[in-house]
Amino acid sequence: MTKCPSFLKVATGVVTWSVYSKECKTDCFGHATSHQGNLVLIDPILPDSLEIWNQIMRLGTPSLILLTNGNHERHARKVAQEYSLPLGAGIEAVSELSQKPEIILDGQVKMQGLRPVLCPGAGPGETALYSEATKTLILGDSIINLPETGLQILPDKYCSNPVQLRQSLASLLNLNFDQLIMAHGIPLTDDPKGKLRKLLR
Repeated sequence: MTKCPSFLKVATGVVTWSVYSKECKTDCFGHATSHQGNLVLIDPILPDSLEIWNQIMRLGTPSLILLTNGNHERHARKVAQEYSLPLGAGIEAVSELSQKPEIILDGQVKMQGLRPVLCPGAGPGETALYSEATKTLILGDSIINLPETGLQILPDKYCSNPVQLRQSLASLLNLNFDQLIMAHGIPLTDDPKGKLRKLLR
């Protein structure tokens, strides 16, 4: 069985890492992107190895934390406090977080090279993040690709509106991406758009 990578370089300036969460009873992935020397941490979860964290930090100067939904606060507040970073999340995620984020993602303004794309229908405040420069699409819980599940859409019981989620995912096919990474899943780097299109059929 394929194992989740503890650390993986997905594209230039884009990395992902995984940690098994006893609370969630599954592997959780955090991501980081580098833009003009600035490091953005996405759904950060502290890795098991200090060396992995040091590798992440070497990508750039920590500048921002972004959450893909209200369920992914994880270690974000701890990291934000340690590095004095602002935190951004979708408006629908706010009620699920321990504190109101400094930045509300509205799907319009780019944040350090990442364009938020609201994806209603999944969890609270589900927001994809798209980098045109690296052709990378980052998802929260909309899609899962764990060894035990394979590639699948978030099960209906966890969705606020399963039909709407599928519509949100279909709209992502308009983006030009060569990498697709998720909060719970092994990254897709081989025809991810084709795999997403097939999944939605």
